[in-house]
Amino acid sequence: MKGAPIKAAMLNILTSNAACADAFGGQQNAENLLNKMIICNVPNSPWVFRGPAQDSWDAVAANNSGTPGWENASSTFFFDSNGNGIWNGSQYMTFVGNKFANATLGQQETMLFHEMSHPYMGASGGQDTPDSMYSPYGNGALGGGISLLCGTQSLPPPPN
Repeated sequence: MKGAPIKAAMLNILTSNAACADAFGGQQNAENLLNKMIICNVPNSPWVFRGPAQDSWDAVAANNSGTPGWENASSTFFFDSNGNGIWNGSQYMTFVGNKFANATLGQQETMLFHEMSHPYMGASGGQDTPDSMYSPYGNGALGGGISLLCGTQSLPPPPN
């Protein structure tokens, strides 16, 4: 599921689940983050992307090429304010690849909620650590992560 349908499903979660919305600063802020997200599909090679979001594109492209696990099945790039790592509030790009396309709806929601945490928390927010409340693996703060907060399906744990 892509674009508008998945964002509508996520909006329904945010509207009906205050704990999920609160993880992103409350209902209004969570909806703003969701609305500013642009979901970009990363095709298989030989496509090449050039631009400020190169690292995010390359991470998902590498995952498409067989990198094990779910890390970089999606990746987000946002513009910050004067290089300080704090999101400037503009639209941001979330790149998704093959694993995202083949995931269940609940796993896709989990990945995108996790990706929303990047502009929300900023570049140094620590949301990629295994014990983060934004962890997509279900092993975050208080043993839950974003899937517990938002009622979505957690991703399988990363390979050792």
